[in-house]
Amino acid sequence: MINTPQFEDWLLSMNTIITPGLLTLWISSVVGGVVILILVSTLERYIQHKFLLGEHSFHVRRGIFMVKEKVIPYRHIQNVDIDRPYHYRLLGLSKINITTARMDTFEDEKTNLIPVIDKHLAKKLSDFLIKQGVRSHNGNGVTENVIQE
Repeated sequence: MINTPQFEDWLLSMNTIITPGLLTLWISSVVGGVVILILVSTLERYIQHKFLLGEHSFHVRRGIFMVKEKVIPYRHIQNVDIDRPYHYRLLGLSKINITTARMDTFEDEKTNLIPVIDKHLAKKLSDFLIKQGVRSHNGNGVTENVIQE
């Protein structure tokens, strides 16, 4: 440890540079930046994902510049999960995860097929997809049921 008067003067001068008010400002700026990044990324995911309920299949379209579309026949849908991470619960949002009979086709999308959706619409969509999957497995056909908000 250095015990020179110059070093002690430098330490005392550092005490006045970093004040509690300045430290609080830095911490709140970092926290505010992280919150803004989370909100912007959630909004971006919400904008770039669209879905359509067809007569025999479920269509998911994602992307802004490079658009990809997945078509999942109702008969391939085995399970629909709704996930609600903490920051999604604060915003009233959910994630929909769809497990299909052909996991090799949808391997890259199986965990986050619709990463951001309104929580009420997610529940209605989940119920609809499960009902249509059961009907198509039983051979009863698909009805023209439309989800309305």
